[in-house]
Amino acid sequence: MSTSPPDGEAPWWSFSTAGRVSFGVGCSRFLPEVVADLGHRVLICTDANLVRAGVIEPIATALRSLPGLEVLVYDEGQAEIGFEGAEVCVARVMDFAPTVVVGIGGGSNLDLAKVVAARLGDTRRISSWTTEGVPATALPVVALPTTAGTGSEVTPIAVLTDELHHTKVGFQSRVLLPRAVLVDPALTLSCPSRVTAYSGMDALTHAIESFTAISFEDKATQKYFDQAFVGKNPVSDALAKEAITLIGRSLVTAVWSGEDLLARTDMALGSLLAGMAFASAGTAIVHALQYPLGALTKTAHGLGNAVLLPSAVRFNLSVRQSEAAQVARLLGSLARADSEAASELPDILANLALAVGITPNLRSLGVKDDDLPSLAAAGGRITRLVSNNPRPVDDVALTEVLRAALDYVPGVDPDSTP
Repeated sequence: MSTSPPDGEAPWWSFSTAGRVSFGVGCSRFLPEVVADLGHRVLICTDANLVRAGVIEPIATALRSLPGLEVLVYDEGQAEIGFEGAEVCVARVMDFAPTVVVGIGGGSNLDLAKVVAARLGDTRRISSWTTEGVPATALPVVALPTTAGTGSEVTPIAVLTDELHHTKVGFQSRVLLPRAVLVDPALTLSCPSRVTAYSGMDALTHAIESFTAISFEDKATQKYFDQAFVGKNPVSDALAKEAITLIGRSLVTAVWSGEDLLARTDMALGSLLAGMAFASAGTAIVHALQYPLGALTKTAHGLGNAVLLPSAVRFNLSVRQSEAAQVARLLGSLARADSEAASELPDILANLALAVGITPNLRSLGVKDDDLPSLAAAGGRITRLVSNNPRPVDDVALTEVLRAALDYVPGVDPDSTP
């Protein structure tokens, strides 16, 4: 799956992230200073659950206490928010005329903030961006994640649901990168165990897919402003491996002992680093297949990723044995030979999913045999992701991955079952 660069052009890679990233327990207290440097009319994009949990009021109060700042809280964010949901937000806040947008919450809230920041200065509806492109400018965005999973706070990507076509769309543009990020692990303490499990497996998937993605050396020569999905590279590899280590040692504790601030801190940092890694290297067939899977089953993004990850990793073992062996060892394998460690990885991932309450097969999500061809075809059309896979895929190969995931059972060799 190699595309040689034109004569005289060597392959190259790039790395970019949010304008400034601050990390640490309590660092959310800096939000008034951050916002005051960017604008004076502050829109907060969040959701009703975080309002009820008491997360938003102290933040909004701190902002309003700063002279000259006006604050509007939009709390109608929702999981897997769609084009129309984002348009509703734009219509509701247009008269307020914000000059800076703050996203507080999980990935959907952060993506909403990024999209609204771009849409407010453009007359085109968001649905038109799929063919006409993201606006060239956007209001400054400040991101405060309250889950450890999506990494949206450090990516130039926003994922929304296309309600008309029942699929997810990933918009990519450098204008969507937040200007400032405050990752405060204390904000994740209110995250429910199930969401912690799903988002944690999402972050792990980001790290593993970026570490095993196609190399930058094998990708077509990029344009200078193609800042995302440039292929695995030295920086993304280093970030991904540290993220895998952090998530592997703390995910189970964070799920079942959510008050453990050390585990929450590990997960917040792991998610952040994984977000940085995949924003550069890119994700691949797990995400390509999860988009139509999520639309079909109406299940959470991280849940779908967790279910698809073991079979996708197994599919890629023939071309990513060394990387898979490294991941397996970071997650506890004691195997000395790379071939043995790599072969253990799919079951290590499936057992980790089981340890946080996720049944790692598609049947558990209600998927049937007859669903597989259409899921494979839909995933195959997401060329931005399938072209990033280290092993070439077509609809037949994607169906193979899905079939392996349909009844996946750790410890059972799928080639030996009838």
